[in-house]
Amino acid sequence: MTSAQALRLVTSMRISPLMVAVYAVVSLVGGLIVVDSAGSPWEAALVYVTATAASVALLVILGAVAHRIQGPRPMGVLLLPVAALLGIARAVALIVVAAHLHVPVNGSPVSVVVSSGFSAIVWLGLVGVLVAGQDAYREDYRAIVQKVASIDLDADLDVQQMRSTISTAAAAAANAPSPEEWSRTSQAIRSEISLRLRPLSHRLWFGAPGEEPHARWLRVVRDATTSFSVPIAWLVPLWGAGALIGGIALFGVTRAIVAAALSTAALLAALLVAKSVVAHFTKPIVGVVAILLSSLLPILATDAAMTLLGFDSSLTRSSGLGLLLWLALAGMIVLAASAALAASDRRAVLAAAAAAQTTTGERVSSYLHNGLQSELTGLAMQLDGAARSDDPVAAREALERLASLLTRSFSEDLASFHESPSARAARVAEAWRGICDVRLDLAPDTDDEALLARAVTAAEELISNAVRHTAASHVEVTICPAACGGLCVVCRTNSPGETATGSGLGTHLLSAIAPGGVTITHEARGSIYSLLIPASPRV
Repeated sequence: MTSAQALRLVTSMRISPLMVAVYAVVSLVGGLIVVDSAGSPWEAALVYVTATAASVALLVILGAVAHRIQGPRPMGVLLLPVAALLGIARAVALIVVAAHLHVPVNGSPVSVVVSSGFSAIVWLGLVGVLVAGQDAYREDYRAIVQKVASIDLDADLDVQQMRSTISTAAAAAANAPSPEEWSRTSQAIRSEISLRLRPLSHRLWFGAPGEEPHARWLRVVRDATTSFSVPIAWLVPLWGAGALIGGIALFGVTRAIVAAALSTAALLAALLVAKSVVAHFTKPIVGVVAILLSSLLPILATDAAMTLLGFDSSLTRSSGLGLLLWLALAGMIVLAASAALAASDRRAVLAAAAAAQTTTGERVSSYLHNGLQSELTGLAMQLDGAARSDDPVAAREALERLASLLTRSFSEDLASFHESPSARAARVAEAWRGICDVRLDLAPDTDDEALLARAVTAAEELISNAVRHTAASHVEVTICPAACGGLCVVCRTNSPGETATGSGLGTHLLSAIAPGGVTITHEARGSIYSLLIPASPRV
């Protein structure tokens, strides 16, 4: 996680129902540790239940007030001092109620207040970051989905406007057929390609899914537990700080420092060993056992070491404190592993969604640049030829094909463009009919449809360049398997000139599909353009 991402999460924290639930559990467990229940268990339970109820009610009230003042805006870093005040209020309530009921409390009032405030900051801050991460995940995902949805809509609107302009010119040419009207229609087509279609395809390429995602907490917790995806780098220091603050509240400074150091070192060793063991096994039960043992062994080891050093540890021998610490540490490990797995899962989903957005933009851009633009360019050239030769039959045929193109649905046209490589190959040959004799032979033994589709896209760009830039009248393209596992595209033309190169979209398309570039060979009867498409797709 980068510093910018961490800052975004911290500044996006808010009070949530999950935070209230987690704090209630943490407050109850903390009360079991702090309040001495040896004399009167029921009165002791009343003490920490009352303190928990009061602090949870205060948290709910603070959340309602913050929402009333700020609206949907998050509290951000203000949540941390609020958490500290909440922990202090809980400690004060616990001390006051315990004194009223004459129930002893482990530790001095100052240490109880400090540990309660620190615990509130840690747990509420952790839950706040988790909720902020989920909010950021949904926000980013929704933005990507909306951007993907807008690609087709924006392209459809621009194409409709382009079709309207060209249809007006074509109608005039049909009503008053003449070389001048045919030329005007051809010029209208070229103008729309230049002013609208080409910029749109560039924008989609260089700018370059459904329901809103949900948290899936139960599945994440299960997967995190069985896979033991524990973030040791921040879990161990967090446990050490908590053990130190809690130990000071219970045992005093010297004993707390020793116990915190020993338990932190033991936890680090246990987690490292557990990770190594889980990595060699695939059964889910191994991860569960690893969490139970890696949370229990540090407590037992610390207890034994404290006894050997001459301290009266009693972690595992009084008031069930050892059991509570075991459960608390196991819960922290599960929560940390779940948070790490959820963050990784969200990054993967966002990356896949972003890739889908880029792919969608490139698909539409490829259709506009290769499919639609090639057909329109071919018709414009046919109309120019009819105008020069004053051929009404050729002009009428071109206008009929233009009318058919303009009445096609954009979404259906886009779908058919990407339906199958063979269908696209037939469309390419049809687009240049009357201008250039195009033959496109596909590799018969290729099972990879995506690879073959990229090869057809490259062939389409080579054909378009050959016709538009070198005035070729015959183009033959062969797509065949390459030794490296990819496909080789060979384009033969009857024009000796080179295709134009530069920084246009066609150049970027070919560079993306064939990173090795285009090899040009000149012959007496024309030129040969060849390129290699690797088997691995561009993502």
